[in-house]
Amino acid sequence: MFVVNKITKVGTTLVNHKKKAIAGAIAVYFGVEYAKGNIRDSKIRNYYSQIAVKYGQETVKISGSPRRLTILVNKSANERKVFDKFKDNALPLFHLAGIEVTVLICKDAEELEAIGATINEDEADCLYVVGGDGTMSRLLTGIFKHKEEAELPIGMFPGGNANRGLLDNRFDVFAVRDDVAAFCESAMAVIENTKQSVYPVKWEISKKAEEPGSEADLFELQTMYSLNGLRSGWFAMVEEHKHKLWYWGGLDRYFTYLWDGIKRFPGEYEVCVNYTKFCPGCDRCLSSVKKSVKKIVEKESGRSSWWSMLIGSGIKIGSHKKIEAEEVLPVNEECGKAADESIVSRGIDIIVDNETFKRGNGLKFVSGGENFNRIEAVKDGWKRTAAGGSVFVSPSNEFYKKATAISGNSMELLFKEMPKDWTYVWIAGEKIDLGEAYNTSSIKAVATKKKIEMYLPDGIRYVL
Repeated sequence: MFVVNKITKVGTTLVNHKKKAIAGAIAVYFGVEYAKGNIRDSKIRNYYSQIAVKYGQETVKISGSPRRLTILVNKSANERKVFDKFKDNALPLFHLAGIEVTVLICKDAEELEAIGATINEDEADCLYVVGGDGTMSRLLTGIFKHKEEAELPIGMFPGGNANRGLLDNRFDVFAVRDDVAAFCESAMAVIENTKQSVYPVKWEISKKAEEPGSEADLFELQTMYSLNGLRSGWFAMVEEHKHKLWYWGGLDRYFTYLWDGIKRFPGEYEVCVNYTKFCPGCDRCLSSVKKSVKKIVEKESGRSSWWSMLIGSGIKIGSHKKIEAEEVLPVNEECGKAADESIVSRGIDIIVDNETFKRGNGLKFVSGGENFNRIEAVKDGWKRTAAGGSVFVSPSNEFYKKATAISGNSMELLFKEMPKDWTYVWIAGEKIDLGEAYNTSSIKAVATKKKIEMYLPDGIRYVL
């Protein structure tokens, strides 16, 4: 009877305090989910720790030394959350693996760029970037503005809002944001020396300088390098805006497309593209790259340790690197030649992608959404969302115009029409405003075909 009375009393309390009961139930639900998530993440970290510690237990040759890893941290990336995620997931694995770690916290992007310009193989064996696409872009800009090649292999912690540079090369690994397994795999790629060749794009943005009181036509030139491409149009705007509506949880992207479709749908963009014909890599465009690579190999294979010189050992640091037979490259007479005519395209989704091939990279331009109204745009945005949180292109084959889809070694974009107050392009996560004089601006992109050895995992080996 006592139990029955208690149950009746609890039921009466819940009925009389419906709002409190609902709020309590929601709090309990999220509390349970949070606890389950922590348990899951702990299991994943423990799994990768057991692998990493095996590398730390390996003996080092008397003439050798532990690998030196310099970690460059952009503490402001992703609202300063990225550094905490890195400390919890990746940094312990490096220590367990016996790697000599140096952490450099950069106070701003300029400092990061300066480090990229000066750091070399005398100070580190490899680099690891903690940040997003913009952080990686700053590092590459520092390197290639002052050097012909990247001397050190580079790894990247997937801590940005989009991580498109990683997604373009390992979509299956980094498709899920804030995934502890992906965090750990990015570190394990460095530990296990799992690398892939990637190639950056060089960007030159020329736009009218905003000099108050000046009547002269002054232009400012911004040069940058990135692994990923360019986005412009309504869809790029929505993808940026969704981060401000984080409180919608898993529905944030759906809601942002709906809200921006109703409140912020500026209209179409028109762009003219001048380009040179695409070449996958020939003797003409790769000759200078081959020379710089040869210099690096000769320098590394000839460097001996002091201990080896003292005892007369034949072992040399870097001698494990094989000098591959020089590939005979084809001759492409069309390489570097301007296309017969420019293309002009309209739409609400303007994209330039960086595509990787065996011997280098190329650029691909597409545009879509011409004559779309706001309802059609929202529907396509929801299709992208349903396809996955890291899907940033339309899954519909009819969305992009095949007639104006082109590939090339270099491209120059000249915007002829941009909606008022929406004169933006996004390159490597950086929002660039072309301003009211957008039609006098130009954006030049060049597929550099300059190789970077990047640490990229083959896949995620632990799935609950």
